[in-house]
Amino acid sequence: MNNLRHILVTLTFLIVAFANAQVLTLDSCLSLAKKNNLQIENAELEIQKARQVRYQALTKYFPNISAQAFAFHALHPLIEIGAQDIINGVSNDDVRSNLNQLYQDYGTDANLDKMFGFFPYGVTAGATAIQPVFMGGQIVNGNRLAKLGVEAAELQAKITERDILEEVEQTYLLILGLEAKRSTLESVVLLLDTLEQNVQTAVSAGLTTQNDMMKVALRRSETERQQLQLENGILLAKQTLCRSIGIAYSDTLQLVGDVSMLSDTEIGEPRPEHELLGLRVKAEELKKKMEIGKALPQITVGGTYAYSRIFKDKNQHNGLLFATMQIPLTAWWETSHKIKEINISTQQAMQSRQHLTEQMELQTMQAEQAVAVAEREITIAEKTRDTAKENLRMARINYEAGLIPIAELLEAQAYYAKAESELIDAQLNLRIAQRKAIDYK
Repeated sequence: MNNLRHILVTLTFLIVAFANAQVLTLDSCLSLAKKNNLQIENAELEIQKARQVRYQALTKYFPNISAQAFAFHALHPLIEIGAQDIINGVSNDDVRSNLNQLYQDYGTDANLDKMFGFFPYGVTAGATAIQPVFMGGQIVNGNRLAKLGVEAAELQAKITERDILEEVEQTYLLILGLEAKRSTLESVVLLLDTLEQNVQTAVSAGLTTQNDMMKVALRRSETERQQLQLENGILLAKQTLCRSIGIAYSDTLQLVGDVSMLSDTEIGEPRPEHELLGLRVKAEELKKKMEIGKALPQITVGGTYAYSRIFKDKNQHNGLLFATMQIPLTAWWETSHKIKEINISTQQAMQSRQHLTEQMELQTMQAEQAVAVAEREITIAEKTRDTAKENLRMARINYEAGLIPIAELLEAQAYYAKAESELIDAQLNLRIAQRKAIDYK
């Protein structure tokens, strides 16, 4: 009755714990990483930045319109001239003498000031529009280059997302593998508990010595050390997983599945790197055309309109149309060296693309080979595990029959635990190899 009550309490506790647990599947982790991972988010922001650069380039097709205004009020007129200055400016002595006499006789009565001022205040305003007609292809090629920038940012985002999702998948499978190893060690602990009771009974009956108890104790200490390492590894891996998918870590976090699974979510398009390097070659070619365009004649047309009020009570309006042509006569010397520099960069980009192509072909072959090797390793690990399991079973029988010492039983149990761990590692390696083989196709 007490045992039944204990079982019911345990089941109730497990049900409540599971209900409150944070359960994640591999596909849900990948979906969360797409939405929450900072590196993926930054890659999307890079796409937005590249699009803004493209929009900036598009504005070069349209007129450049500017407006300006200027107003002033001087403490003193900007230009001042006296009546005597005007008279003295006459070169003929007789005329100068007559003017001076007239000013002396009638200037005061005619209200003529000795000094005359001009431009004491004023206002000017205007607007200018300049439309590029021919800029040596710089505007067209600049827009093409900006478009390539957007495509490159999109490809880089795909690469970033693929790498992050692969990392999430590997971390997820690593946790499952570590938890499987923990289950193996828990079975070892159960065996040691049973064995410790039997040895204690045998020691009490005088059938064996304390030496056997010490061997069991040493094996238990080793198992506890392994459990501690596994728990720490699981904790670190779960924290890494939570950080990658953008959620807070919880002690109740539980993962569903085993190391033999692969996600149903598409990780990413195969190898965008080659296409990205192709864009780099195109970009260098466009840069070359833009440099050539800087050395070609540049033609613009435009118009301007102006308003001014400098003289008192007199508004002035004016406007004009104009065309300009600028010919950079000395630019070809510098441009020739710039083009040679770009040609070298283009050659480097083409060689990098060729090198990457060869490298990716090699990686594809290596990935396929890795899958084949991992499959064989699993076959070997399964046989080893089955052999170790049978060896442990026989060791138990022989130990209980008194045919072998406890050291051989503990050794058989250690071989079995090691074989189980190696099988889990082989399964994990196979899933990683399979994922790379899929992505490298």
